[in-house]
Amino acid sequence: MIEQLVGTEHLITNLVITLFEKLESSGIRYAVLRNYEDFPNFRRDVDLVLNTKDLEKWREIAVEAAKEGGWDFLTECDHWNQSPIRHFNIEPFRFYRLSSPACLQVDLFHGFLSWGLPLFTEEDLLKDRISGDNKNFTKISPLTENLFRVLQVYQLYLYSSDSRSKIARYTGRIIDFCEHHRESLEDSLQKTFGVIGKHALKSLLAGKKAAFLFYTTLAKSYFVLKCFFRSPIAFFKILFHRVQEHWRLDKTRQCGFILNAYAPGAPDKDRLVETLRSLQEANVLYTWTKADAHIRKTTRRERKIMAITGIVIKWVEKEAARLNVENVESKQLALAIMNLLINNHKIIYQRET
Repeated sequence: MIEQLVGTEHLITNLVITLFEKLESSGIRYAVLRNYEDFPNFRRDVDLVLNTKDLEKWREIAVEAAKEGGWDFLTECDHWNQSPIRHFNIEPFRFYRLSSPACLQVDLFHGFLSWGLPLFTEEDLLKDRISGDNKNFTKISPLTENLFRVLQVYQLYLYSSDSRSKIARYTGRIIDFCEHHRESLEDSLQKTFGVIGKHALKSLLAGKKAAFLFYTTLAKSYFVLKCFFRSPIAFFKILFHRVQEHWRLDKTRQCGFILNAYAPGAPDKDRLVETLRSLQEANVLYTWTKADAHIRKTTRRERKIMAITGIVIKWVEKEAARLNVENVESKQLALAIMNLLINNHKIIYQRET
């Protein structure tokens, strides 16, 4: 198992190196958004901002890298790129290997948002980009990165109770940046969020969580009002499309899906659950859950899982099953689930067999 994991990590690392070598030599306008500190090892996904005009060039590069690296499939997800507001859109690309399951996801962003409003456009993020420490990649401006990092800490405090280590890591990087560039970050925060933004940063640096949350909420509210008074028509247009997008992702067209599975006994069910956990550990599957057996309709909890690419397992009778687990070995189960994940999106490369 350890040898297999090492092999998988080596495969992913080689893919990352190949992708960035091609990006750097292509002339494409891109920048890494975050989690590049251990390049070429990324914690989970690779997040990039990419010039929309270079999207087709990126597809060519991604296909070339998949071929050269011996990957089995490359898919493109279109669930998050349906909005006419370009800043909202994200294009996830996923590289899959079937034997010794592995996956690398590359997300292409076109803006940063604050409460659904464009905080930074694609062009803003690509402006003042710089080379990484080892010159093997290009990243966004450290000033922009740390301003957004302040908002990430705010989000983590509010919505991720299990993210203490990430909060400490992000806060530590903000502190390091402020050691030499505090004035520039304060000026940028004030320009975007008014003087309240400076108070939010001061509270964060002082370790005053309650004050930080209070001032950041006020700062984000100020930003909303500023957007409204700057252009009420554009404000309501953005709001309309944001609500429409949330409805689509939550109700009508989700990235994940319900998987009707037939498992006649406890050993079969346990084997499927263990397989799902293994795929999650291998970063092939983001998350999963079991359906609420006593409720026929899809619940809000299940919709939330599917909205973030997850799978909802629903036990059904044999004739209604999409996946028959009875007496199927874990390896074959993993392969079947991966094929369902792959075929749920547009396949732009498939290795010849």
